[in-house]
Amino acid sequence: MSADAERLPLGARILHTIALYAGAMTIYFAAGHSARPPWTSVATPLDDALPFLPWAMAGYALAYVVPLSLVFLETTVEGHHRLSRAVLLAYLMAAPVFLAMPVQDADPPVQASDAAEHALVVNRGLDTTKNAFPSMHVGLAVLLAMVGAHRSRAWGWGLGLCAAVIIVSTLFVKQHFLVDLPAGALVAWVAFRLTYGKAERSTTGSLESA
Repeated sequence: MSADAERLPLGARILHTIALYAGAMTIYFAAGHSARPPWTSVATPLDDALPFLPWAMAGYALAYVVPLSLVFLETTVEGHHRLSRAVLLAYLMAAPVFLAMPVQDADPPVQASDAAEHALVVNRGLDTTKNAFPSMHVGLAVLLAMVGAHRSRAWGWGLGLCAAVIIVSTLFVKQHFLVDLPAGALVAWVAFRLTYGKAERSTTGSLESA
């Protein structure tokens, strides 16, 4: 971070993050609820071979925690605006695919007999779209891990580990198929390269990681 970079107060970052996440979800749900059949099957034999493990919902739930890092990853006006552009670009790239190729869900039956299964039922109820390909749970997690690594090794490793847990858990709770995951990661990579490709690595981040 340059010495003359204008810092964005925490309160403003929180408000901007709420607005950003609301904008991203508007894009996501607008595309999902506008999509119409036929639903596309992207299941592979390997997807069918993977076990259904509702307890993996504990890892999948990180997808709803990791976005909190949006408040802290960038602390300057310029940086926060750049991060916002990256997130919105990722969702805007995914939206046409959601419209053109809505994916048939796996959603194995679940009884909601314990906390993990109940959480999975709630998760399914909150999102009834067919927005599986690309996976934006994976896409956002990978994008934030890339931005984290751009700031410091500590942020990069922390968010990278969270992204890895989310990626694996999506398969075992049957919220995504294998092909959804690299597609989400690709969207993240393109959005990152287009917005951060020429940005200098944060001096503050470098010092924090030393």
